Amino acid sequence: FGSAKDTPETARDIDLACDGVSGWKLFELAAKIENELEIPLDIVPLTPPTRFTRGIERRGKVLL
Repeated sequence: FGSAKDTPETARDIDLACDGVSGWKLFELAAKIENELEIPLDIVPLTPPTRFTRGIERRGKVLL
């Protein structure tokens, strides 16, 4: 979701939502992805569901 999905050529970061990874493991995953891609990464857990995360699930692009 976010600017990298809609306009990747001008995105300054990647917004990623993730389910199935909890606690500090989620932030460790984000750090590893950020280091590999060398671009800032914002990560959002999908659990517990909120109005925001339901919107991400409706409009976001599933990667895996």
